[in-house]
Amino acid sequence: MGRRGPKPKPTVIKRLQGNPGHRPLPKDEPTAEPLDSDSIPDFLSKEAKKEWARVVELLASLSMLTEQDRPTLIAYCSAYGDFVEASKLIQKHGNFVMNARTKKLEVNAARKIADAASDRMTKLGAHFGFSPSSRAGINAPAATPKEPTSGFDAVKDKIVKFSEKEA
Repeated sequence: MGRRGPKPKPTVIKRLQGNPGHRPLPKDEPTAEPLDSDSIPDFLSKEAKKEWARVVELLASLSMLTEQDRPTLIAYCSAYGDFVEASKLIQKHGNFVMNARTKKLEVNAARKIADAASDRMTKLGAHFGFSPSSRAGINAPAATPKEPTSGFDAVKDKIVKFSEKEA
């Protein structure tokens, strides 16, 4: 028999949520090495590699991606690549195709592949907070402001900050 109750949340997620239960956070939770964002697996399709780059950038900015997440991320990106490829075939041939042998209309095999890939993406993406319900309650840190593009912008920003202090 497995463990009862909901799955335990990682400490990093509890911190992003503001520790809603107000229970002490574990101090001895094992930590993992951050994922090397340049380590895109060679065997992924072109579309899967694009998704890898997009997702790694997103999750790395939240410090939510480690080397231990690599296999799950590979599976997610692979499913994404399968979905895109199958979707292109569906656009080209349609949802239904004529069976050459029986001369009956059948569901395109690409439709079945796209549906299976979509299911895999949904399940695996939930591990990373890719659905509204899986990221509900996560208070991610605000994006870091970009550096001013000119000296005038820097001076203007200082004036605005100064005037905000005075108000």
